[in-house]
Amino acid sequence: MKLDTRCLSEGEPLVFRHSLDLSGLLFSGQRVFSVPIDIEGSLEGRANGLILKGTYRTVLSLVCDRCALLFSREHSGCLEAVLQDDPPQQDREDIVLLQNGVCDLDEIFTPAIILSLDTKNLCKPDCRGICVSCGQDLNRQSCICGPRPTDPRLEALRRLLQDGGDA
Repeated sequence: MKLDTRCLSEGEPLVFRHSLDLSGLLFSGQRVFSVPIDIEGSLEGRANGLILKGTYRTVLSLVCDRCALLFSREHSGCLEAVLQDDPPQQDREDIVLLQNGVCDLDEIFTPAIILSLDTKNLCKPDCRGICVSCGQDLNRQSCICGPRPTDPRLEALRRLLQDGGDA
């Protein structure tokens, strides 16, 4: 959605609502954004430029990183940015440049939403994952594999722990 800011007068905010579709983006081969993202906010003229304040809300379709279960989670956040027609005197990352007085909300919100995503997604905080030997979902029942053999690289550490730490 593009907003023309040239007709905006100082002190009178421009309120907006927008639906952003990011369903075409893939994360690890999966479409995380299966429903559109609801965006709302305001754009207000100030002496130092325009102030954009907005919030976003959606439901993410995720795969648990421990047990591979498909689950959904609500995701929301807020964004605030300064918009200006001319580049600032000093290098500032918090200022968004306008293109001929036009503000493209998709270009502003999309990176902010993507960067706000968690890098690890768990279906629940205490997810136990799957057994590395038999593949049993440990959230549903315990596996019957028995004790796993110790990695030979850790054998010296196991002996040290059994001896009570006396070296």
